[in-house]
Amino acid sequence: MIGHRLEGSAGASATVAILNAGRSTSWQPLVAFVHIPRTGGGSVTSAISNAYARAKSVGNVQRNADRCHSTLQRIADELDAWSGRALADHIPYGLYARYLPPDTRYVTFLRNPVERVLSHYHFHARKRPEKLRTIWGREDPAATVGEADDVSLEAGLARGISIYNNFATRFLWGAESLEDELSPDALERAKANLDRFSFVGVTERLDESLVLLGRVLGVPLAGYHLRHVTERPKADAFPDTLIRQIEQHNALDIELYRIARERFDAAADAAGDLAAEVEQLTQQRAEVTDQAEAKRVQRKAVRADLRQAEKRKRRRPGPVAEDAEAISETQTEDQSDRRSAKVAKRRDARRTRQASWREKTEEQATAGASDQGSTAEVDRRRAEPRAEREARRATRRARRASGEEPEKPRERSAGASRNRRKKGHEQQTAESDAARSESDGGEPTLPSADASA
Repeated sequence: MIGHRLEGSAGASATVAILNAGRSTSWQPLVAFVHIPRTGGGSVTSAISNAYARAKSVGNVQRNADRCHSTLQRIADELDAWSGRALADHIPYGLYARYLPPDTRYVTFLRNPVERVLSHYHFHARKRPEKLRTIWGREDPAATVGEADDVSLEAGLARGISIYNNFATRFLWGAESLEDELSPDALERAKANLDRFSFVGVTERLDESLVLLGRVLGVPLAGYHLRHVTERPKADAFPDTLIRQIEQHNALDIELYRIARERFDAAADAAGDLAAEVEQLTQQRAEVTDQAEAKRVQRKAVRADLRQAEKRKRRRPGPVAEDAEAISETQTEDQSDRRSAKVAKRRDARRTRQASWREKTEEQATAGASDQGSTAEVDRRRAEPRAEREARRATRRARRASGEEPEKPRERSAGASRNRRKKGHEQQTAESDAARSESDGGEPTLPSADASA
C-alpha cells in the first residue's frame, strides 16, 4: 500500500522525532491534499474537512500563484499553530514541499487520464466558449484566443494547453508551477514522489479510497458532499481519433495512473472486506449531499433576491435600499419571509401616504378656486396694469374712509396674498397717504407708475 513511510517502524519514529526537535512535543504532522482537477477532489476535500475541522484552502496556483506562496509562507512561519491541520487545493507537490516540513502527510487522487481530460474540457465548455477562451488565454497571454478561433478539445490539445497535457504529472513531478516544461525524467521523478505520499486514491473507486484513507490517517471519514458531478458521455462515445489524440498528449499520465492503480488494487485486497464500511459511507454521503444541495439552492435563491433588490435600488432609490440590506442579512427561509412581509408593509404605507397627499392637494386646489372666484375675473385682474390697479384700490380705500362705501371684510385668497407680498412697503405707503389726505381734507395722493414699479 502507498504510504506509511513515516509510520509503523522505530526508525521512522526516530526520524520524525528529529524533524520535530524544534517544535512542540504535542506536534502532529500536517496533511496536505494535492488536488488534481476533475479527479473527485471536491468530494475528497469535503471528507477531509469533516475529519479535520475544515481543510485550509491554500489557493489555485494557476489563478494566483503569489497568493499561494504567501499563504504557505505564513503557515511555515507559524507551524505550531498548524499542528495536525489539513491543507487542500490545486497546489502541486513541489510547491507544498518547498514550505512544509518533511513529515507532512501527502494525499492525492488519480483518475483515468482520458476520462479526466474529457471531464475537464466539458466542465468548462458547458459554461460557454468564453470560459475556454479565458482559461486558454491565461496560460499564454501572448497568444490571444479570439471569438473566431477554434475552441474544440482537438484545438486545445494542439495548442498544448497544460490542463489537457499530462496534467497529473505536472502536479507530481516536483515543479512549483504547472506551466513549466516537463523534463525528460519527469515521469521517473513523479513516480519517486508518489512513494513519499501517505495515500494515493483512485477516482473510479472513490468510496473504497476514502475508507482506506481514513484508516491511513487514523481518523473516521464520515459522510461527504459529492461535488462537481456533471453529466457527459463516457470516453467510448467519442471518436477514436480524439481518444488517440488524448492518449498521445497524456502518455506520462497514463503510465503514472497504471502504477497507482496497481498499488491501490493491491492495498485494497490486503485491507480485506470493505463492503460494510463502504455501504455506511455511501449512506452518509447521500444524507450530507442532500443537505448540502438544499443549502446551495437556498443560497442561490438569496443571491437572486439580492440581485433583484439591487436592480430595484438603481431604478428607484429610497426604501428599497433597506430591502437590499435586509436581504443581505437573510440566511434562512423564515428570515426571507419576514423580510418580504416588511417590504410589503412599507410599500402599503408608502401608497397610503401618496393617496393622502393627493386628496389633500385636490382639497387645496378646490378651496383656492372658490376663494379666487371665477377664472375670468382672476385673469382680468392679473392683466390689469399695476398703476391702474393701485389707483383703483386707493380710491376705494378713500371712499370707505369717508363713509361713501361700506367696509368689506378682508379676503385672504391666494391671489390677494401674492399681491400683498409683492406690494409690501408700497401698500403701506399708499394707506398712509390716503389717511393723511383725509385728515387734511384734500384728495388722496395716487402712487405713480414709477413708484409702484
